[in-house]
Amino acid sequence: MNKQEDNMARMTRVLGLGLLCAAIGTIPGALAATGLTSPSTVTATVGGTVTLEASYTSTAQLFALTWMKIDADGSDERKTTVYLWNPLTGEGNAMGPLSGRAKKVDQASLLITDVEETDGGKYSITVIVENEGQEERTINLKVQVPPTVAVGPQDPYQAIYKTDVSLNCIVANAKPEITSLYWLKNRKPVDTTASGPSAKYKDGNTVFPSLVIRNISKEDAGTYTCVADHVTGPVEDSMVMKVSYPAQIVNVTYPERVYVGDKGVRLFCAADGNPHAEVTWSKEGALPLIGMKALPGNNTLVIPVVRRNDSGEYICTARNGVGRTDSKRIRLKLLEGGGGLSTALLAGGVSAALLVVACGAVVAVWLRRKRRKDRERENMSMYYKAAKEEFEYLAKKRLGRKPPEIMKKPGKEEMADVKERSDKGRKKMVRAIYSYTPQDEDELTLKVGDVIEVIRGENGGWWFGYLNGQLGLFPSNYVEVIDPEDLVGENRFNDDKQREQRDMSRKIAAEFKSRAAADKNFPLQVEIHDEGGTITKKYDKIGMAATLKLEEKKHTLAKQVAKHSV
Repeated sequence: MNKQEDNMARMTRVLGLGLLCAAIGTIPGALAATGLTSPSTVTATVGGTVTLEASYTSTAQLFALTWMKIDADGSDERKTTVYLWNPLTGEGNAMGPLSGRAKKVDQASLLITDVEETDGGKYSITVIVENEGQEERTINLKVQVPPTVAVGPQDPYQAIYKTDVSLNCIVANAKPEITSLYWLKNRKPVDTTASGPSAKYKDGNTVFPSLVIRNISKEDAGTYTCVADHVTGPVEDSMVMKVSYPAQIVNVTYPERVYVGDKGVRLFCAADGNPHAEVTWSKEGALPLIGMKALPGNNTLVIPVVRRNDSGEYICTARNGVGRTDSKRIRLKLLEGGGGLSTALLAGGVSAALLVVACGAVVAVWLRRKRRKDRERENMSMYYKAAKEEFEYLAKKRLGRKPPEIMKKPGKEEMADVKERSDKGRKKMVRAIYSYTPQDEDELTLKVGDVIEVIRGENGGWWFGYLNGQLGLFPSNYVEVIDPEDLVGENRFNDDKQREQRDMSRKIAAEFKSRAAADKNFPLQVEIHDEGGTITKKYDKIGMAATLKLEEKKHTLAKQVAKHSV
């Protein structure tokens, strides 16, 4: 016989002896009270821990302490022993449905762990005390079960523009029943109090848990949560609803002044839609656009070199397969560059020969100065490249600083005004000077150096703009305003810079080939070390000389760039 079986036998003998003595009256005062007390009702939650409290006031020797569960079947009651305590050995044993989950605490209380729904019901405690007999008390244990909540039809759910949808919420297994049910959208309560055919929402309550959303629009997209309130605490489940809506052009921008001969003129068309809108350009309804190119991904039409026949009406069309397409027309008017000067010279020649000579001299001087500045600008191309790198370096250093405090985001009505469509032709461009991570779905991700087109920017600390094919809000104190004409000039300069770099590469290759053929020991590469001694790059000797020359001039770089950019 093992130790556990031996303890059980001993406790059974003690219990039997106590009951026998009480029955035959050998214990004086067998019917006297022991001072046993306990609450009539105790509440527990499934999965939790509960204590059935009990105590007695007698100081006499305890013979036995027993806990039993009372199972009622109609008018019959059946008691099942769930715990025995042996006062002689100071050991107890949990058995039956509470096996391994119960123990005695304090004087006579019973602690039950990992409460199950079937643990609910009546329990009785019996104590047998020397010279005072036995006493019994009954406790009713109520077990509460939190509800299970499930939403649908699926997650994520794709809704169609201008239709009605029903978001399901199924609540089950609650004990007792839930006290209330409501819905949240993006963690804010959905107002279902309005009624009638024009009401946006219907139902979504305890009686009708499913939420009906009428006439779906793109503003209805978001995270929806069904919340069931219960005595054990709120229980919820969430789903994401996406809305497919037609493409819509929100802004078209183009230069206000375009001259014949201008290079890199850009027409930009910003469109919104889900799925992502595809944007195409046409000229007076004709495709393709000969001599022009569309930049993939950013809805931009580029006219490499403007000619007289490029004037006319241009059409931007946006489509995404949902509903109708959207289009917007602009008219590009061209200005003649230099024509007025020739006419004036001709008229002056007819009226006065001296005026022709004087004007011709002025023009000649102006042209010579312009050619000299153009040559100086070409010679300074490497410094323009360095200036760009210097800006990137300073911008990265700024990353180490603490970004400015973000202004309070506008409310729903103010936000609608921020996103309002703008038909102004003048571009407003800004450059990110701090990185920004979106806090909501309708915000843009900013990286230092990003160039954003501002669609609307009159509302306090938040602007609405276009970046990398996305429309969204961003904090205005994270950017700085730049001139769009600088971008056009930068594009022109980049074309010239690429040609110069190709020419330089050819010269370097020819120089290497010539010197390597004449000198077999001529090194093709040298290693450059930074201040810490780490190898960072490898340069040929000609490239290294150019790099060292640049390092010598870095302190006056800003002044030189400003001088040669006039």
